[in-house]
Formats: sequence, structure tokens, C-alpha cells
Amino acid sequence: MNDDIKERPLFLTSSVFGEKPYGECLETFKRRLGLTTATDDTKPAPGDMRFLVNVTMSPWPTSPDFMATLVENFREVAEAGVRRCIKRNTLSKDTHGFVVQGGVDDSEPIYFSHIAMFNMANHRKQLIITADLPADVRAEYKKQRKANPGKFFTIANVEKDTLEDMIKSGAATTKFRLDLGIPPSEHTEPLMKDFCLHNLRVVVDESMAFAALDTQYPDRMPFYMYGSRKETHLDHVLKTAPNAQITADLVDATDLTSQLSDERLAKGVVVLLDDVFEKSLQPLPLVRDSNQVDLGAPGFGLKEGVQHRASVYSTYEEATSGTVAPLATGTISVGDTIFADWADVNMDPNDMEHDH
Repeated sequence: MNDDIKERPLFLTSSVFGEKPYGECLETFKRRLGLTTATDDTKPAPGDMRFLVNVTMSPWPTSPDFMATLVENFREVAEAGVRRCIKRNTLSKDTHGFVVQGGVDDSEPIYFSHIAMFNMANHRKQLIITADLPADVRAEYKKQRKANPGKFFTIANVEKDTLEDMIKSGAATTKFRLDLGIPPSEHTEPLMKDFCLHNLRVVVDESMAFAALDTQYPDRMPFYMYGSRKETHLDHVLKTAPNAQITADLVDATDLTSQLSDERLAKGVVVLLDDVFEKSLQPLPLVRDSNQVDLGAPGFGLKEGVQHRASVYSTYEEATSGTVAPLATGTISVGDTIFADWADVNMDPNDMEHDH
């Protein structure tokens, strides 16, 4: 540990007020501090509350200089923390990436899954949309997909904008670019650019703000499932943090989709992998010495051809309630194209030096 004690002006420890042991006392304290939900300023925000404690070696710190220094150092630490919070929670125009799913069959719609981030207000949303690509862009996408099996493709807005304004306008005036994977920079030449989306429809729109998250991981791993019987896609439900965005298209779900209508699949449902126990796996296994999700880890097995027992429900709330009968049961397996991210979705923007 390369740390010089002489360079540390102040020692702080931390502790936590747990929801369960402190109950109503903690709720009252949260309301007094203004820690309420985004939709109801009388309802305390969920979760345990961590706090800092300054540590002194003497119980009688009477020196005026010592107390002044202690207060000033604590203020500097607190203000640095506030600046980090402001950066995480300030909305601004930005570049938004979407993973492209499906559309191999000309009669099937294409879906786009937003590349989300828990710790950045600009990207703190799990959003899945479907829309039409211009004919030439769709043709190029199909051509490139055939030439690059197992690779994922993305689109992103060319000019920075807020996600809300892009969707509100139906993205009909927003210019996009198409790339193989995530381009390393905005200067990378795209496959296609300056095209618009048409006939946009929102399938999933869920906030990833702290107040909207669950305090516990689900017992079994949930995914949004959408598309059609012919082309079915998955996106891992992001209701707890930290977590991984796992987006898979063209999954083999015939055993399940045969029990569902195309109309229901177009609106989206939630599927639980009954033999993948997310609560036990979290934090999800990573490939050694990397931030890459180990999809083939024991107990996980999100690899092509690996069958999983699964149950389908109308909503995430029904899926995790344990009291609602499933709409369908059967097996499901992913295909060869999966976007799996741990680094970006959990990234702190204070540590980010480039656009997402």
C-alpha cells in the first residue's frame, strides 16, 4: 500500500444506518435531510444510509488551531464529494448508444437497446425501442451482420441531445450513425451516418435512478423478452446496482413463444431464468484481470446452445412477487450475438475522460 500518513490531513471512518434495525427513526431522519423519492417528497428514499465519522486520537481537542484545521479539512472532503455527486446527477445533452437487435428477416422489426449507466444522469434509463431504418441503412446492416457473425452493432446520435428529447420527437429529426461494435471515438468512420429513425415505438422505459431501484437482487435472473415468435430478443432487467447489461438477440425461445402471441411479444414480457440464481451470483463473475462478464461461468452459462429453464410473466413486479402464475414455462437459450457490459454501466463519470 503506497500511502504516506503525513499526507493525510484528516482520518474519516464510515458507518451505516440500516433500514431494518433503525426503521421509523431512519425514515424520519431521511425526511429531515430531504432524502425522499423522486415522485413523492414525503416518502423517504429506500435503502440503508451511510455516513462519515471524523476520528480524533484525543477526547479533548481544545486547541483552536486544531479545531479550525479539522473543520476546514472536513469541509474540503465534503465539498469534493458534493462536486462528484453534481457531476453524476446533472442532465445535459450527450451521445447515446443503442445496441441493434434483429431485423435479419425483412419482415421483422429492428429493436434498439439503450446502453445505460447507473451513475450518470444522462444515461440513467433502461430503454428499449423499435423503429424503422432507411432501406439503404437496413441493407448495409444486414450485409455487415452476415459478414461479421457473432458481432454486435450499435447506432448513436451524431449531434448531442438528451435522451428524453430524442424519444419525445420520435427521433424523426435526430441524425444517427451505424457502427460495428462501440466506436473508440466519435472520429471513427461509421458504416453509415446521417440517417433518421421512423415509426419509433417504446417497448421498455424504466428509470435507473437510485429511488427506482430495488435494495435486493432478485432470486432468479430476469430479462425483458420482446420481438416476435420468429425473432426474439432479451435484455437483462437493471433494477439493482452494480449490475451488468446483457443484451442478446435472436435467442432460441420457441418453447416459450409458442405459448405467447406476437402481439404480446411486441409489447414485451419478462422472463425468469429459473436455474440462474442472480442473488447468489452477484456481483456477476468477470473474466480474470478484466471487466468482461464471464458468461460461461458455473451457474451462469449464458452461452450459445446452453438450455435454461424459464418462466414468463407480464411484468417484472409479477415475476418477482412469487404469487403470480407464469404465462408460459419452458426452455430458452441465447444465440451467438451477445452484448455484455459491466464497466460502462457501473462507471463513475468522475473517472470518465471521454464521451459515452
